[in-house]
Amino acid sequence: METRSVKRRKRKREENVQEIIKVDRISDLPDSLLHQILLLLPLISAAKTSSLSKRWRSLFLSLPDLDFTSISDLSKPKSFSSNSIYKVLSLRNHRDSNNLRSLRFRATVTFTSLNSLIRLAVTHQVQDLDIEVTTKDYFNFPRWIVTSQDLRALRLKSAYPGFRLPTSSSILGGFQKLTSLSLSLVILDNQPRLSDFFTDPSFPLLEKLTLESCFGLKELKVSCRLLQEFSLKNSLQLEGLEVSGNKLQRLKVVNCFLTYSEKSFVKINTPNLKTFLWNLNAVTTSVHFLDKLVCLRKAFVKVFWLHQHLNSQTQSLFTLLSGLCNSYKLQLGNQSVEVNIYLQLFLLQFDLCFTVLLLL
Repeated sequence: METRSVKRRKRKREENVQEIIKVDRISDLPDSLLHQILLLLPLISAAKTSSLSKRWRSLFLSLPDLDFTSISDLSKPKSFSSNSIYKVLSLRNHRDSNNLRSLRFRATVTFTSLNSLIRLAVTHQVQDLDIEVTTKDYFNFPRWIVTSQDLRALRLKSAYPGFRLPTSSSILGGFQKLTSLSLSLVILDNQPRLSDFFTDPSFPLLEKLTLESCFGLKELKVSCRLLQEFSLKNSLQLEGLEVSGNKLQRLKVVNCFLTYSEKSFVKINTPNLKTFLWNLNAVTTSVHFLDKLVCLRKAFVKVFWLHQHLNSQTQSLFTLLSGLCNSYKLQLGNQSVEVNIYLQLFLLQFDLCFTVLLLL
């Protein structure tokens, strides 16, 4: 049988527990820490917390990162429209606008809706914009992206039929702080040569560039002094490629030069290149290395022929392999040659026809 003192201590402990339960310690945390907690949740779950109180509503509407691709539950996918994205952006307080570090969404939109979304994101000073859209027709590159002075990273991927780039003259003064750019499904039928687009005046701080499925592109020149990584994929009509940059370390070209041209060419001036990947490209009629790739560590080459006249192409292939002779590791299709001294002997002592056989 419990004594009075035991009962008193027990009742006191229960009162203390109830007092602790009543204290909302989560709400006492600073906004920055609560933001970090909300960012760990799918966006739909984070949005539900806005119904708890005015403060939690403010916390959700001032989240620094909005990822609408996480709005769907894996077991029960929920669709969302561009209107819902626009509504969330519209409700943000302008005093929190500089907190919008990143915006990511996938949606089916009209060009008008897309332009309105991007304009609102730029108004909130978005720094990282990742967009994948489906439209019913071609659309022009949104001008609000060009004029943004806060954008640091941009990924724009379009489903069929794609989008058109602006002219070089129309982007002068834009993209001044952009460091990363990825474009997919670009229509260049009216602009087949990009010789002055990806250069320092337009992209003075660009460090990473990815281009994929550039339809109609025939000649491309990339020359940005701070560029460190460049990737080009699925440009089937490409006939000429010129890449230069003292800071470029990684170069990747895949599935290009598939339309035969007697004047197809490649010019590479990247003295500090470390990784070179040349995969599933047709052999061009000429290759030029303007500098020795003395820093090259890894190189992969896999090519194929488009026609029966191989004289110019075999010489071009030999030039390509000779330019890679300083690589520590060179992989030809499924064959691998390591340590550059053996690679040099390989190129000098073996007949070129044997080299070609390794690529087939």
